[in-house]
Amino acid sequence: MSYKINWKKIKNGYKGFESLAVKYVQQEIEKNFKQTAETRDGNKDAVYKKNEYTVILGYQSRPNSMQEWWMEAKYSNSKTCIPRYKLDATLVSALLKGTVERIIIVTNMNISNQTINDIRQAIIGSTVCKQVDFCIRSTLEYWLYQNVSILKEYFADFKGETIDLEKYILVDKIKYYKDQKFCYSYKEDLMILDLNEVYRAYFTIYSKYQNTVEIKPCTNLKGIKILDNKIIDLHQGVNNIQFSFLLKNNYGYSTKKRQNEHFKLPEPSFCIDKIQIISEKNITIAPDNSNNYEIMSQTNATKDMSTFFLRTKKSKLTCIYYLYGQAGVGKKRVINNYLNSIKQQSCPFFYTEMTGNYNLDIQNIINCINYIYFPFLPSDAITIKYIKKLDGDNYFPQFYMDIIACKNNYIKISNYFFKYISEDKMLFPRMFFINKRHIVFTNLEKANTTLINVLYKIVIELSGLNAPFHFILSGQWIQHTFLYQSLATKVLIKEFELYVTVKDCINLLPQNLLNNQIEKYLYSNLLFKNITELLLFIKYLRDNNYLILNFEKFQILYHLFFQEEIMDLYLKSNLDQAVANDSKVEELCNHVYWSVNGVKRTNTEEECKLLCHHVVKLDTTGCKIIPYNDLYARCYRKNYIYKGLTNIPFLQLLQYESLSRIQSIAAHLHTEYSKKNYIIVYYTLEPLFKNEDPIYKSLVDDVTYYSMYMDFAHSCAFCSLDFSGGKLFEKICNEIQSIFNPSPKIKLIYNAALWELTNSIFESLDYGRAWMLCDELIQNIYELITCGIITKDILTSVRYHNANVIKCLIKSEMQTCDSNIFYEKILGQMATHKMVDRMWSFKVRYSLTLMQREPYLASQLINECLKHYELSENSTEKYYLWSSFYAAYMQMILTTDSKIRYQKELIAFASLEKLQDNFFNDYRKMLYGMILYLYYRNRKDEADILLLRDQHVLRKKRPRLQGVEYLTLALHYVLESNFNIAIENLKAAYKIFKNIPSYKKLIEHNIKLIEQDSTKGIPQLEYFLGNKISKNIYYLEIRSCW
Repeated sequence: MSYKINWKKIKNGYKGFESLAVKYVQQEIEKNFKQTAETRDGNKDAVYKKNEYTVILGYQSRPNSMQEWWMEAKYSNSKTCIPRYKLDATLVSALLKGTVERIIIVTNMNISNQTINDIRQAIIGSTVCKQVDFCIRSTLEYWLYQNVSILKEYFADFKGETIDLEKYILVDKIKYYKDQKFCYSYKEDLMILDLNEVYRAYFTIYSKYQNTVEIKPCTNLKGIKILDNKIIDLHQGVNNIQFSFLLKNNYGYSTKKRQNEHFKLPEPSFCIDKIQIISEKNITIAPDNSNNYEIMSQTNATKDMSTFFLRTKKSKLTCIYYLYGQAGVGKKRVINNYLNSIKQQSCPFFYTEMTGNYNLDIQNIINCINYIYFPFLPSDAITIKYIKKLDGDNYFPQFYMDIIACKNNYIKISNYFFKYISEDKMLFPRMFFINKRHIVFTNLEKANTTLINVLYKIVIELSGLNAPFHFILSGQWIQHTFLYQSLATKVLIKEFELYVTVKDCINLLPQNLLNNQIEKYLYSNLLFKNITELLLFIKYLRDNNYLILNFEKFQILYHLFFQEEIMDLYLKSNLDQAVANDSKVEELCNHVYWSVNGVKRTNTEEECKLLCHHVVKLDTTGCKIIPYNDLYARCYRKNYIYKGLTNIPFLQLLQYESLSRIQSIAAHLHTEYSKKNYIIVYYTLEPLFKNEDPIYKSLVDDVTYYSMYMDFAHSCAFCSLDFSGGKLFEKICNEIQSIFNPSPKIKLIYNAALWELTNSIFESLDYGRAWMLCDELIQNIYELITCGIITKDILTSVRYHNANVIKCLIKSEMQTCDSNIFYEKILGQMATHKMVDRMWSFKVRYSLTLMQREPYLASQLINECLKHYELSENSTEKYYLWSSFYAAYMQMILTTDSKIRYQKELIAFASLEKLQDNFFNDYRKMLYGMILYLYYRNRKDEADILLLRDQHVLRKKRPRLQGVEYLTLALHYVLESNFNIAIENLKAAYKIFKNIPSYKKLIEHNIKLIEQDSTKGIPQLEYFLGNKISKNIYYLEIRSCW
C-alpha cells in the first residue's frame, strides 16, 4: 500500500467530510439516510426518521413523536485522536430530544476501544437508545481503501495508486484494565498485572475479509485462562475486540528451561491466526499478590448484598445497602466482587471514595449529581453554558443550575448545600424518567457531616421520584445524622457490619496453634481491627512457633506485638524492600505517603516497583497512586522522615540551611498544622524537640523556634502516643519567662502556651492551680492590652472567656451554689460579643459537669449542641464529635427502649472511631466511658477486649483518666467476685478524686458496700443520677467518659 490518506487534503474541508460521513452511513448502515441543511441546530448533521413507535427517554416523555437516528460528523485537520468530551453535545442532544433510537459517530480522529465501550454501555444502559455506532479514523480509512472510487471522489491527491491491504492489521495494540465496570470516567490502562486476578483486554484489528477466528495465548506461555468465548466473528473492516482473562498462579513460560533463563515473568501476549497481539507498553507481572486469600466473611457479605438487590430488582424503588466495618476488613473488596458479579447486566455505575478533603469531597457530590443527569458525560465537561444550551424547555431546576454555575467556588457551593439540606430545595425535575443505576460511595467516615446529609437528601429526593437507584454506602460506621432517621422512613435500607469472624481466623490458622479457651480474644473484631493486623499477628505466632495455652500467655504476646512495635517491623520490612537502594523509588514513596490525596500516575519504573511490592496501590480511577492501607500509612509516617520540604533530615536542615529558608519551612509546617495534618507536623518536628539539644535552638530565631514548638506541642496533644501536650506547654512557658525583654510576638506565644497549660492543669484535676493560672492568664491579657500588643476590649478576647470557662467548670464540678449564675453570665457575654463557636463549645463542656446531678438537663443541653453543629456550615469537628458521642451516651443510659439504646450505641462507637485519628486524648476518655457501660450491660467479654486494647498505648494517663481507669478495673474485679483487688482499685481512685466531693462520696460508698457485703456475691449495679444513695447498690460513675 503506497498511498496514505492526508485528511487536510479532503475536498471542501469539513463540508466534504460531512458529505463523506453521510455516504459512509448510507453504504454501511442505512441507505435511506438523508443529509440535512447546513446547520448546527441541535448538533445534528444528518437525520434519518423512522415512523414506527414512541419511546420515553431518561429525562422526560415526549408522546406522539417519531423515532430518530442521529449522526454527528466530527472532523479535524490537525488532531489524530479525540478526547471523550468532544462527543458530549451529540449524546446529550440525543437524550433531550427524547426520540433517538440510534446514534452514529463518524470522525477522522481515533477513539480508544475502551472509551468507545464505556460510552456505548453508558448510553444503552441509562436510556432507551438501542444502538451507538462509531466509525473512527482507522475504520474510515480502511473503508476508503476498499472503496477506491469514493477515495478518488473526495481526495484530489489520490492518483489511482495500487492499494493492497494485508489479511490482518493490528490497528490498536492490546491494553489491559481491571475487570470492573464503574461509572463513565477516564481510566488509565494498566502496566502492572497481578497473578490470580481477572483483567479486561481491548484491541482493534482490521480484517480484509469476513472470517471466524480463535483468540488464544501465545504458545510459549502457560497459565492464561481466557474467560469469554475464544471464537470471534470478524467482519470485513475494522473490529473492536474485548475479552476477559485470568492470570493463574502458574503463569510463566511454558518450559522450565525458558523460565529459568529469565528473572522476570513474561508479558502476556495473544494471537489470532499468525498475528501476535501485544501491548505497546512494557507490562510487569507482580510475582506475588498479598491480597490473595479467601475470607469467608467477605464472601458472605457479597452474597448478602446480591440477595438484597435481587429482591428489590423488580420494584422501581430507591434502596441502600450500607456496608460498615473497621478499616482493612475488606469492604471495598466486597463491593467490587458484587459489581463484577453483575457487570453483564448493562447497568451503569458511579463509584467514588470520600477523601476527608472538603473541597474534593464537594466535587465528589457534584460529580454524583451530574452522573444522575448524564451518566455518559465526564462531570468536568458539564458547565452552566452547556446546560443553558440544552435547557430549551426550562427542564433543569434553577437550584441545580445555580450549583453548576459556581461548581468551582467551594464556599458558594457549601452555602447552596446548606440550603439544600435545611430548606425545600430541589436538584432534580419532578418528571424524571431514568433507568436503574448503581451509585457507590466509600470511605464515608472521612466525609464532612454536611456532605453526608447532602448525600442522604439526594437519596430522599430520588426516592420521591420513584427512581430505581441502588445506593451502596460504605464506611467504618453508619453516619447517623439528623437526616438518617428521615431517610430510613422513606427508603429501604439494609445495614451490614463486616468484621473478622471466628471462621475467618480458623481458616487462616494452623491447627492446634491456640487453646480453645482463649480463641474468643483472638477472634474479636475489637481486638484486631482489620485483616492485615490479624494476619501479621498470626505470622508473628507462626514465625516464632508460639503455642498459646492460656490467657496470660496470650496477653503477654499481644502486649509485645503492639508495645514492642513488632507489627511495625513487619510492615517496615516490606517498605524497606520496596525502596531498597533506590533513591528515586524512595522519593516517590515518600511523596505518596505524605500527600493528602495521592500522587498523579505517570507510568514510571519507580511506580511499577512500588506497585509490585504492594506497598502502594491505584485509586478507583487508576489515575492516582495512594498508600496501600491505613496501617502502612501510619507505619511509614512514624518511621520515615517527611521529605516533602527537603531531602535531608530536619536536624541537618537547621545546620545547613539559611534562616530565611528555615522560616519558610516553619511557615509551611504551620500551614500543614492549620489543615489539621497533625501527623506530618509531629513526625517532622519530633527529632528537633525530642533531642532537646540547645545547639539547635541557637540556630534559629526565638519566634520561629517557639512557633514550631507550639505547633509540635499541639500536634502531640492530638496524635502522639509518647508525648503529653501539657508538659510541653509548661516547658514553653518556663523557657519564655527566662527570656530577657521578649518581643511582642514572643509574648503572644507565651499567652497561647499559658492558656494550653491552664486547660491541661484543669484536666489533671489540680483545680487550685488551674484557678490560679486562670487569674494569671486574665492578668496577662490585661498586660498585652496595656502594652498595645492587643488593641481590643478584653471582653472580645477569646482567651479571657476561656479562662472564665475553666473557672465556671470548676465551680460546677465542685457544685458551688453560684455555678449556674456564673454560667449564664459567661454565656451572655459570649452571645453579646458574637462569639458563637466559643459559646457552643462552652455549652458542651458545661453540660458534662451536670451529668451526675442533673442528667436530663445535661442530655437536653448536649442535644441542643449536636443540632447546632449538624446544621452549622463551619462546625468545629472536635465539638461536633463530642456532642455526637455524649448525646448518644446519655441516651444509652437514660432510655428504657432497647431499640433506641442499640442505635445510640452504634453512634457512640462511630464517634469514638472518628475521634481516634485526630483527637486521641478525647478518644481515650470516652473509650473508658464505653468500657464501664459494657460492664454495666453484662457484656464483659467486649469490655475486657476494649480494656486490653488500650494496653498498647504508651502515653501516660492524666489524673482524671487514671482515676476512671481505676474505677473501671474495680468494676471488672467486682464482676469476677475478686473483691479485694476491686477495693485496691477503688482506693487508688479515691486518692485521685478525694478533693472532689461528688466523686469522693460514691467511692466511699462502694468501698463500704463491698467490705460489708462481699459474702452476698455481686451487688446490684446502677448509674448514680443525682438521686438518694441506697446502701445496697454499687454505683457507677456516669462521668467516666469525661
